[in-house]
Amino acid sequence: MDEADLGHRVACPACGEHYTAEVDRRGDLPEPETTGTRSRRRYDDDRPRRSRYDDDDDDDDRPYRRRRRITREEAVQRLSAPALGLIWTGWIGLVLCLVVGIGCAAVGIQNLNDRDKQVRDDAPGLIFVGAFAAVIGCPCHAVMAIGGHKMRGLTGTGWMYASACVGIASLVVCGICSPTTWTGFGFGLWALIAMNQSDVRAVLEAEKRRDRDWRRDRDWQD
Repeated sequence: MDEADLGHRVACPACGEHYTAEVDRRGDLPEPETTGTRSRRRYDDDRPRRSRYDDDDDDDDRPYRRRRRITREEAVQRLSAPALGLIWTGWIGLVLCLVVGIGCAAVGIQNLNDRDKQVRDDAPGLIFVGAFAAVIGCPCHAVMAIGGHKMRGLTGTGWMYASACVGIASLVVCGICSPTTWTGFGFGLWALIAMNQSDVRAVLEAEKRRDRDWRRDRDWQD
């Protein structure tokens, strides 16, 4: 395109479309200036930043301080009181359920042949209560007592959690009138809270791994 055609309507030699010829001034624009370094972020002060795990005695850092891992003896000491409560509640409840179950069942069977119609009608209920106390109550209290013994030695995590859960469930299984209901519920809840603490749970996991390694080594030697 000649300079004489600038500012006039011309036809495109390729497609034949008409347009106004203009000068392309994009080449005359200056190149943008580029900086070689990025701007650095400024801080209010030059004090070194402290880690949230720094061990110091400042009150402001207490929520971020890493907890000290407890020993096995300390974990046993924390679980000792609820474990003893579950042991005594379990064995006493087992004896009571056995005595009450056998007694109610025997009285119910005897009342089946009674002359009084009302007594005969109440006999199946007594038999059911006796059977329920013996069949359900005795195993539950046995689990509670065995789990308490396991808790004192930090052996058998499954037994420990089963003992605590059975103690809590005794409020529903045995009813609020049972003499061992509230003690089982209280000690079971106490044991469950103590076992779910992070430091105690770490000790329980370590004991579980040690028992698993000991069984594996024993099987390998056999």
